[in-house]
Amino acid sequence: MIIINNRKYRDIFFNEEIFSELLFLNVGHETCLPKHSYGPKIREHYVIHYIIKGKGIFKINGKTYHLKEKNFFLIRPNELSYYEADAEEPWEYYWLGFNGSRVEEILLSRFIDQFTDTGMFHSKGNNLNFKFEDLLNSNPFDYSKMLFRYSIFFDLIRMVNGGIPSTKYYEGISMKKMYSKTFMLYIQNSYHLKELTISSIANSMNLNPSYLSQIIKEELGITPIGYLKEYRLQKASVLLELGNITVTEVADLVGYESVPSFSRAFKKLFGQAPSVYKGQH
Repeated sequence: MIIINNRKYRDIFFNEEIFSELLFLNVGHETCLPKHSYGPKIREHYVIHYIIKGKGIFKINGKTYHLKEKNFFLIRPNELSYYEADAEEPWEYYWLGFNGSRVEEILLSRFIDQFTDTGMFHSKGNNLNFKFEDLLNSNPFDYSKMLFRYSIFFDLIRMVNGGIPSTKYYEGISMKKMYSKTFMLYIQNSYHLKELTISSIANSMNLNPSYLSQIIKEELGITPIGYLKEYRLQKASVLLELGNITVTEVADLVGYESVPSFSRAFKKLFGQAPSVYKGQH
């Protein structure tokens, strides 16, 4: 803890570059004096403040917000901002600093839309305080606690409600991308099952098969059955190149019911029968 002009101030930085798409940078806490201000200043990363006591003003993008306990305010990179504690009831707040190549897509799009600067956070009792104190008391050089720190970080972000409907992230293109990634993951782990069908995959994802087919066609440029066939055949080509496995065994391992149907599909994709392909590799 640092005492600056009777102000309690703590700011801990974490150098955890393993998560380049979403990088948790720092955590801090400050009990402000009356009229204490910061800025105008441009940040190079995202900072979100959680007000736990008192009130103050926050200025950004030509707007002025009068904020109090249970409000948060968000500063994005390259935005000019200014904030000031109230003269009679100066605020106390915690903050999180973070950055990354996909912050808006991965994190903020679930809770805060691109036009939101402030909002409410929701925490029961002293839950938020406890979580922040855990971070502030964490050794930034103890990498065994990295996942613990990130779990708290995500918990704190989840407390934010910037006026965005809880279902917004699960609509439109973002959800379609998630569906397509889940579909691909399903194929990658289940392609060898002869019983595998597009309907069974759709059912596991609680989707209508026709809707899933539409999404996969839009996102991947290929039908679901086409993706499954091509994935199976690409895996078959790898197995054939090993040289110590028969065409019949390969067909079985990649989920084909019969060798003739496998051979026809393989020749259509690679331009030669699997036995010929095997002999040349």
